[in-house]
Amino acid sequence: MLELLKDSSRSIVEIARATGISRQTVAAKLRHLKGKIRFTIRLNSADLGLSTRAYVFIKEKPDPVLRKRLEDEVKKMKEVGRFYRLFGRYSSVLEVLVRNEDELSGVIQKIHRLGGIEETETFIVRGVVKEEPEEPFIRVLQCGSK
Repeated sequence: MLELLKDSSRSIVEIARATGISRQTVAAKLRHLKGKIRFTIRLNSADLGLSTRAYVFIKEKPDPVLRKRLEDEVKKMKEVGRFYRLFGRYSSVLEVLVRNEDELSGVIQKIHRLGGIEETETFIVRGVVKEEPEEPFIRVLQCGSK
């Protein structure tokens, strides 16, 4: 799995060579992982015209019906890439990726119209210093293999 995280575009033969195990064993391990892993690509959002990334922190009213409605509606919003439930001052945070600040404003207005929102606070990302979501997994897998 470690070799897949490093570069999932490699062939079974290349992974077998890198790990020192047979290609049949690699193929069997991949079959075993089916349904547990997901192969994907990473796109450059700015290249696709999505140059504004923001995190919208939401403080919701403590009403389970309103919270469920928010969840259902936000799941449908194509501008929202991630939706996390939080403990703390805010009850959730959304990662939003849009073309510009006007589009972001429209997303936030749509969220407020859903009701049950006490407050939002929006943080627009000025620049990305590091974006390597697989690194924690690589670290754990490397430690486990030693």
